[in-house]
Amino acid sequence: MTTFPGLAPETGFLQESCQIPDFPGHDAIMTSFEEECQPDRVGSPLSIRSLSEDLQVAHQTVARWLTMLENLYVCFRIPPFGAPRIRAVKKETKLYLWDWSQVPGQGEQFENLVACHLLKYCHHQEDTEGYRMELRFIRDTDRREVDFVVLRDKVSVDFELRSELGFDS
Repeated sequence: MTTFPGLAPETGFLQESCQIPDFPGHDAIMTSFEEECQPDRVGSPLSIRSLSEDLQVAHQTVARWLTMLENLYVCFRIPPFGAPRIRAVKKETKLYLWDWSQVPGQGEQFENLVACHLLKYCHHQEDTEGYRMELRFIRDTDRREVDFVVLRDKVSVDFELRSELGFDS
């Protein structure tokens, strides 16, 4: 058994939960998976299909690994906003880390920090006020993007985020 890299403390329940059975080629695949999901790719579109092709494993395997990481509160994904039939809507989700301090670059780190807090806000509103909250993003075919859209009962909550700190993003 191999412990999933960087996820579990030295001892305890989480370490046992993070173990993946060894199989032929396991080390090469896990190294490739780590490289493809590096913190410097946080906030970028994540294509499971592309990732599965790069790693040469089944789509379901990559999806299962990402779900495991989400269940262990290592990362979370934000889906795009819009109806699936709209051509401008890309189906790829964006990946963020719960530990935003691991993300290199101040701009990317700030975006990840904001994503974490907006998702926490959505969870808080669901738990305390009973609203149906969603965190999404918008990207069109011209690659114009709105990083975050918060929906309350399927209606967008408008807000504007600006950084006066001069982060490069």
